[in-house]
Amino acid sequence: MRIGTWMSVFFITLGVVGCQTYADEPETEAPGSQPERAADSPADASVPARLERALRSIDRGEDLEDAKAALESVLADPAATVEQRDEARLGLSRALASLGDEEGAITAVEAILAAHTDDGPFPARDAAEKRLRLLLTGSPEGDSFRLPRDKPLPPAAAALAKLFEPDADGRVLVDIYLFGSPGRTRSEAFDVAEAKREETAFSLSKNRWVGQSVSQSTSWTSLPQAIAEKRPDMARADRSLLVFYFDLGDNRVPSRYDAYLPLPSAEIAAALESGQGLIAMRKREGARPTIVIAAPRAGQLAMVEEAFAKMDELPAAPVKVPLGDGLLPGEIQSRVRSRFGSYRACYEELLSRDKAAEGKLEIEFVIDGAGKVERASIGSEATLTDRKLQACVLEDVRKLEFPAVGKPTTVHYPIVMTP
Repeated sequence: MRIGTWMSVFFITLGVVGCQTYADEPETEAPGSQPERAADSPADASVPARLERALRSIDRGEDLEDAKAALESVLADPAATVEQRDEARLGLSRALASLGDEEGAITAVEAILAAHTDDGPFPARDAAEKRLRLLLTGSPEGDSFRLPRDKPLPPAAAALAKLFEPDADGRVLVDIYLFGSPGRTRSEAFDVAEAKREETAFSLSKNRWVGQSVSQSTSWTSLPQAIAEKRPDMARADRSLLVFYFDLGDNRVPSRYDAYLPLPSAEIAAALESGQGLIAMRKREGARPTIVIAAPRAGQLAMVEEAFAKMDELPAAPVKVPLGDGLLPGEIQSRVRSRFGSYRACYEELLSRDKAAEGKLEIEFVIDGAGKVERASIGSEATLTDRKLQACVLEDVRKLEFPAVGKPTTVHYPIVMTP
């Protein structure tokens, strides 16, 4: 069944460890003496010693099979650290490539990157990515040229980017936690990492790096999880930029979590009772600020978010956002669609009597100020004229409930039905 409607649709959804080359020292042995067991023989040498010896061999292009075996022994050694394993895989990739095993060389590098899926930046990342690029494209450096965006980012993204400064190594991590934006994609106002990259586009620092860790939750109920201890490269409520979508329904944050809001929950709710939206921000000691985007109804949050996106500067004091007083197309559409299963059942019953039945129903109904369907009928442009089908669909339409806006709303809603 395909559904058509006149209303607009709203879809509200981060080096190669160099090895020095040393000159070999000749080994001497007194005539007739029994040679002592070498302290760094392959059988019982330490992990660093095996790594150093193998990498020196690869640098010289000598004893590659022995070097390969030594690096494989490091990878199998439980005493090897994560960094030593990464170094061994990089060396193994070089050895395999020199031995003509191109696929093995690529697989060794891919294993490094796969081992750090959830780790964010790690010491061997740049070296591994450059080697993978070299093996697959012939060049260790990618083309840094990027096409410009089709349209500029909202001003708020640039304002938010100023909150994130480089660390001592020149690296920037944009960490954000968003709560309560069900059914919608994240606004471009929160494409902060991209805005930071644009801000630093003319920096010539070789250490320039901007990463991103954005966590998005449909509800404030994720706060306990967000507060819990997490790695430094992940968003966490006690240190990251927090954004709350707040309304007088399910997105109303309980007062228990007022410490994470820019204003007490009761004050935010009182401001929304006037019918206006609200944008508020509060700076936090030792953490990023917390921002609230609030509206009386969930369907109005996108309008307040749009107003926030246009801000050139972050608000130092709460900002009220005027909102219309009628139902929004998305609010009507979402509730009508919630009954699609029932409409389909009505149509299936018709198909059991007429397998070729198809066409359009035009539903006309009036929603009263309390959000109830006051009356419903089939419009004159309907091409599906079966009385039983029409009665079945209208019965479900009359069960719909909408936000109370204090005044009636007339709706014309076409539904196209095909087998």
